[in-house]
Amino acid sequence: MDKKIAIIAVVAIVAITAVAVVVVLNPFGNGGSGGGDVTGDEVSWNGKPVEKTSNGLWVNKETGKIAGMKCEPYTFTDGIGKQYTFDHTFDAIAIADTVKGGPMMTMLALCGSDIDKYIVAWDKDKLTSDSMQDFAWLTKDMPKLASLPLLDANSPMTVVATNPGAYVHMMTAPESDLVAQKLKETLNVDTFYMYFQGEDPTTISNTIKMLGMMFGLTERANELAKLYVDKVTPLYQNAEKLIKANGGVRPQIYCECQGWQLDKFANSYNNETMWGAFIYNLGGQGVKTNWDADGMTALDSGGAFPVYNAAALLAHNAAIDAIAITCQPEGSGNIHTGYDETKEKIIAKLQEGFSQTEGPRNGLGNLNAWKDGDVMVVAHQLNRNLYDFVGVEAMAKLIWPEEYKNLDPQKDFFDFWHKYMPKELSIKGVWVLYYGDEVKS
Repeated sequence: MDKKIAIIAVVAIVAITAVAVVVVLNPFGNGGSGGGDVTGDEVSWNGKPVEKTSNGLWVNKETGKIAGMKCEPYTFTDGIGKQYTFDHTFDAIAIADTVKGGPMMTMLALCGSDIDKYIVAWDKDKLTSDSMQDFAWLTKDMPKLASLPLLDANSPMTVVATNPGAYVHMMTAPESDLVAQKLKETLNVDTFYMYFQGEDPTTISNTIKMLGMMFGLTERANELAKLYVDKVTPLYQNAEKLIKANGGVRPQIYCECQGWQLDKFANSYNNETMWGAFIYNLGGQGVKTNWDADGMTALDSGGAFPVYNAAALLAHNAAIDAIAITCQPEGSGNIHTGYDETKEKIIAKLQEGFSQTEGPRNGLGNLNAWKDGDVMVVAHQLNRNLYDFVGVEAMAKLIWPEEYKNLDPQKDFFDFWHKYMPKELSIKGVWVLYYGDEVKS
C-alpha cells in the first residue's frame, strides 16, 4: 500500500452508514476461514511479491501476511461521518483495544483460523489488563496468536513501525486523541473511526460490514451484520408495547460494572452508553436520570459512568426493580464470569457480597430486588462486540422476565460461537446467570 490507513473505534454516539459490495478482481482474492499452506503460485502486486495459499489467500511472500489487492470500488462512512471510497482491499492491520470495542472478536468471526495472517501487531496494554484471560484462552487454543508482536498504542511511531495496512483502535473522542492526530497530520496516515459502544444496531451492522469490506470478506460480514440486526431489532421494537402494558412505567434497573467489588462501588451507566443503552432501548431505565432529581447521593454523579453508594441504593429501594452485575473473567471484582467459572462459585460470591455487614456494601441484603431474586450476573464481554446481542437478550430477560422467559442468552452465545468462531476456539463456563432461577430451582 502507498498509503497507510488507521481506523479508530470511538466511544461517542455517532452514525455509520456503509454501502458496498467488494469484488476482488481476478486473479487476486482473499477470503475463507480455513488455514492453508503456500502453494508456490507467485506474482508481484504493487511492488511486493505475493503468493497464493492452498485455500486461496494471497499473502505477502516475505511476511506471510494478507496482501491487499485491487478490487471494484467500495464506499463506507466512518464513525465521525466522513465517507471514503477505495478500490483495493487492505494489507494486514495493527489493532488495539482488541476486545473492548476493537476489532479482534469481529475479525475472528470474519477471518477464522487465518486470523494471524490479518494482524501485524496488537496492543500490549490491553493484553495485561482485565482482558488478559480472554487472550490466555485465545492463545491456548490458537498458539499462533501468542507470537503476534506487541505494540504501544500510545506511540504513533510504534504503530507506524509495524507497517500496517490499517490501524484499528478505540478512544474517547477524535478531537482528544493525540495519537490519531499525529498519525494523520504528521505521518500522513489516514484515520477512520469504528463504533460499538452506542449500541445502535445500524451502526454496529455497518461497523461489521466495514471490516469485511476491507478484506474482501463482504458476504461473511453481511451475514454477521444481518444476524446481529435480526436478533436485537425485535427486542428494541417491542419496548414501547411493554412500557405501555406496564402503565407507562419503565422498570428501574441498577447496573454495576466490575463484578461487585467488596471494598468499593464501581461505575453504573447512563442511558446512552453500553449496558445503560441496552436497558433504555429495551424499555427499562437506568438509575441516573430518574434519581438525580430526587437528590440521590452519588460518589460521582456526572457523565456516562456514575457511581452510587449503599445509602443511595437503600434510600431508593422501592424504585429498584432488578440488579445487573457485569463481570470480567478476572481482575478486582468479587465475582468473575467466563471460561472457567461455575454457577456454584458465582452464587457463593453473590451471597457474600449481599450479606456484608461491614464496609461499603453494608445493608444491601435489604434490597427488595435481592430478596426477590431479581439479580443477574452477566459477562462484561457480551457488550461492545459483534455478539453483544447476547447481552441485549440477557438484559431483556431481566427487565421483562415474563415476556422473555423462553430466551436462553447463554445458549445463543454458545451456538453463535460454535457456528462462527474458528473451530480451534473452545467455549465453556458461565456467561449469564439469573440468581432467582438458580435458588428457586
